[in-house]
Amino acid sequence: MTGTAVYIKSNGFNPKSFLNLSKEEQFDILCDNGLMGNTVSDKETEKKWKDIFFEINEDFDNDNFGYTTCNLTDNEVTEELYKVIKCVNYSVLFSIVNIDQKDWLHRITEYMVYMERSIATLSGTVIYWRILKDFFEEDGVVRSKSKQLLQYILKRDEVICHHTFYDEVHVFTESFPFKPLGIEKYHIPEIISLLELYPQGKLNRYILERFPTIEKTLSRERIKAILYGHLEIALGKFKAEELWENGDSEAIMKFLTDCTIHESKITEREIMRPEDAEYNKVIKQWLHSQVKLIHKLNEIKRFKLNHSTNTNEPKTTGHHAKYYALYYHMLIKTGKAEPFQRNENDKLPKSEIMTFAENRFPGISTQQFYNHYRDLDDMDNKTMIARSYANFKKIVTEISGNDVDILHLLKEYPG
Repeated sequence: MTGTAVYIKSNGFNPKSFLNLSKEEQFDILCDNGLMGNTVSDKETEKKWKDIFFEINEDFDNDNFGYTTCNLTDNEVTEELYKVIKCVNYSVLFSIVNIDQKDWLHRITEYMVYMERSIATLSGTVIYWRILKDFFEEDGVVRSKSKQLLQYILKRDEVICHHTFYDEVHVFTESFPFKPLGIEKYHIPEIISLLELYPQGKLNRYILERFPTIEKTLSRERIKAILYGHLEIALGKFKAEELWENGDSEAIMKFLTDCTIHESKITEREIMRPEDAEYNKVIKQWLHSQVKLIHKLNEIKRFKLNHSTNTNEPKTTGHHAKYYALYYHMLIKTGKAEPFQRNENDKLPKSEIMTFAENRFPGISTQQFYNHYRDLDDMDNKTMIARSYANFKKIVTEISGNDVDILHLLKEYPG
């Protein structure tokens, strides 16, 4: 039979009931509390639960929660539903039997989490908590205690957010480069799972008894290691060279802008809260390397473009460097060259420009080339250029090797 894709949160496991009750006693309690209607006992009921199961599964398809999908057959889905109902019944029975214990709240909530963890599918988990919510809403146990158990179910996310180690998730989220990576949010389901399984940093008592080899305590270092792993995966997946090769200038500029802004925000947080700078060093190094790569690729492109379009230029000349700066600005205006990128302080890269001039126009003053390239920021002021550059049309024509595009541009200037 062809499988149907459903969302999987774990492999699940076969839970122990931890109930010292006979089957007859369990049956009587379930009947007394009106829970026998949840049993998958006939085809009509089975179809109803399957419809609910797949309706929930489709809702998960609208968002990426970091989980995977798995193909389950029709029979496997039925078995999963039987297991969900079994876990619900166990949880109800356990709540009724343990409601008068001194540590009833921690005991029951840990048991509910333990049972939920045995369920493999996300849809099954939702059904599990939904039925338990209905049970406690109807005061399934002592009213005041039902309300507390109901609040636990309704506010499970808030409970996790108050965990001792949740601040690590908060620091990670604040530092994470969402905009440079082009993503809105990043789900880390195993971290949330660990925080729930280790309330106060100690392993859920029923998980521990069911699986005695599992680590008994949760450390901050373990949380950090997982978060660092996610950070490395997320940063490693992004390829700046692919963004550059795509050639979308607006996307490239947005990326460079986002990187610069995010790096600045991280620096501000490091100054204000140095104790929270756990992930900042790695992220800042990555941001810097990506920006540097884009600039290097632009340099290579600029060199290639200049070399291919200006092969007839003389190697040496007696003309002043300012004419070469003017010529290069004209190349930019005709689309045959790219401007030098300013840094985060809005400064032109002086050493880069001087090195370029030395290699591109041997024999000229590289300092003068830089000065005039920097100061010539208004190519549309044609009158000013004509007054400032004596005999510039003849000289630029010579420097360009009679480049057709340059000659056409020169016609726009007086003189």
